[in-house]
Amino acid sequence: MLGTVSTRRDHGSGFPAGGPGRVDVSILNPAATLTMAHRGTGAFDSPKNVAAIAVLPHYDQLGFAVASRLGFSSLGDIAAERYPLRVSVRGSIDACTPIMVDVVLRAHGFTLADILAWGGEMLIARQDATVWTSAA
Repeated sequence: MLGTVSTRRDHGSGFPAGGPGRVDVSILNPAATLTMAHRGTGAFDSPKNVAAIAVLPHYDQLGFAVASRLGFSSLGDIAAERYPLRVSVRGSIDACTPIMVDVVLRAHGFTLADILAWGGEMLIARQDATVWTSAA
């Protein structure tokens, strides 16, 4: 029997891989996304019926920086100020980067949606890194 394999880049739009029973194997990055899905934490409101069968470890990093002129020294400062940031993230709105950014921001009391509601905007860097689109 031939199964279905997903290697989609937009993990956030249909994780786990299109829904229950639709895909047999999915390859995704970062592995933390699978852990959150399995536990029903972070970006997932309930546990998903997924399991890791292999992990290829590599060094993922997620950095946060703001212009020094804004005077913020922590993510908590941004939440307290409700500042309308212009946030740039790599990938598409469905890629893992915005999902992981949102998980970190939620731990500090706000979300990407809050930044948009405060008048900010989210800029998505496309694959060629030269074109930016606004998600606002």
